Amino acid sequence: MKKNRILLALPLLFLALFINVSCDDDDDPTQDPLVGLYILTNATTNEAVVISDMDDIPAGANITPYIAGALLADVNCTDDQNIRVQLTEGGLVNYLCKGEGSDPSQQGTWSVNDARTQLLLTLNIGDNSVPITLNSLDETGGNINGDVTLQLPGSVFGSQDGFVTINMNITFVEDTL
Repeated sequence: MKKNRILLALPLLFLALFINVSCDDDDDPTQDPLVGLYILTNATTNEAVVISDMDDIPAGANITPYIAGALLADVNCTDDQNIRVQLTEGGLVNYLCKGEGSDPSQQGTWSVNDARTQLLLTLNIGDNSVPITLNSLDETGGNINGDVTLQLPGSVFGSQDGFVTINMNITFVEDTL
């Protein structure tokens, strides 16, 4: 009789073990790989930038300081080396000062197209909501790289021109908190 109970209980024990092993406590959907913290590390012109009252900026020129100044002007960090761009799971773009203890400030929204070839950003720059599309999106190794065409005030480059059109390649490198 004792043997029969063990034989009857054995399948129930395996069933309970199977149910326990197959259940997963993590019901969260998979996080988008672009969610994270980034540093703007490079902006290079894809073609010459024509500025009427200055020398043209040639193709291949590093314009990172100008672009960082234009896109990240609303960030008030003690040290500019601490400026970070955060893409959140909820599709928000935050700017923050790493290591300075300040709260992130929401500066726009982001999304990726279904083919994952374009990163669509809408950034609050000054008092304007500016749509920016990174084309030929490369998200290799946690970094974000793509081509973008922007119209920025000529004053970004020290020019009197109203707006200057810039076709560039831009790179953000992933960082950690």
